[in-house]
Amino acid sequence: MKKTTAVLLALLVAMAALSATVCAAEIDLIPADADWVMTEAGGSSASWSYGENGLTVKDNGAGWPNIAYSLETPVTVEVENATLRYKISNVNTAGNLAILITLSDTQVIVPHRLFTDDSVDFETGVGYDSGSGDIMNGSYEGEISLAERKVADGIGLKDYTPADGKITITAVTLYATGGAEYTVNELVIDDGSTADESSEAPAVSEEPAVSSDAPAASSEAPVSSSGGTPSTGDTGLAALLMVAGLSVAGALVLRKRRS
Repeated sequence: MKKTTAVLLALLVAMAALSATVCAAEIDLIPADADWVMTEAGGSSASWSYGENGLTVKDNGAGWPNIAYSLETPVTVEVENATLRYKISNVNTAGNLAILITLSDTQVIVPHRLFTDDSVDFETGVGYDSGSGDIMNGSYEGEISLAERKVADGIGLKDYTPADGKITITAVTLYATGGAEYTVNELVIDDGSTADESSEAPAVSEEPAVSSDAPAASSEAPVSSSGGTPSTGDTGLAALLMVAGLSVAGALVLRKRRS
């Protein structure tokens, strides 16, 4: 019986450890099932497509169109240990780009003004358009601490401290201006909850390619529609593994009693 109990405890510990790794809270802000809505601006439309490298956005003219979507289920994140990972690859060198993350209290996080790359500096204006606050179309990669987040203040930035230490994301908007074309390879929030529990790189999602087909034109201000839900840790898989572990342990107990 002691041996059976030891096996049971070992299984429970193993399942708990695996569950902690599987449930890593990473939120993909450009999911392939997002219901993007295009808004024309400056006489120009935008097109977009998903490929193996991410989401590509293109200004088809020389205006400032955008694509946007509202999260079907808003995501709440504790900002103390959270980070935003980004990777952008420019397809051409024209124009500028901008990324907006809208919060439930209507404040807007503008990650492109917070990029940590050595080639740009929003405070001094290096790498940015002075008239819009947009970043020049280029390739960027880095990580932004959400504990030190700032939000949009016109074409500038201002400090922002959520009352309960949490932010709730409701929508994401991507701008391509002046003929820009770029690919968002990664735009992911990691809440830091399991940062020390797994050293493995996050799995790459293999989503089917999706593209825009003749996006509908609109002269209204950017409005997002309900659509995709950002992917998070696979809690269902973790629960299944826990149940499987308990089932095996139960079988061992019954076998011991019968013998």
